[in-house]
Amino acid sequence: MSLIKIRRRSRPQLRSRASQHVIKRTRTGGVCVASVLFALVLALLLIFILETGQRASISYLGAHGHVPLGVALLFAAVRGILTVVVPGTARIVQLKITARICGLLRSRRTLNDRQPEPGS
Repeated sequence: MSLIKIRRRSRPQLRSRASQHVIKRTRTGGVCVASVLFALVLALLLIFILETGQRASISYLGAHGHVPLGVALLFAAVRGILTVVVPGTARIVQLKITARICGLLRSRRTLNDRQPEPGS
């Protein structure tokens, strides 16, 4: 017979201790990951531009010129991204303003409902 007793933990105890030490994701962590991915994409684009030696002629809003094909494709990609991001950002700002106004109106209604009417 052993003089030392070994206490074994049951599974629920182990799970509860593990859940106490969970680190939540933060915005800063998301920005860090996005920055690294953005840097990798830019590095790949730079390699593509440097390896592509063909020239492309471009006419845009009356301006004419000859640039490397990789640069022309990069400009096209940036213009496409801006075509999506600018209206999307405007819509998000519009929704935030609407939500803020609705929240203020709701809080005013709640305050008015709680206050007794004068003279009663």
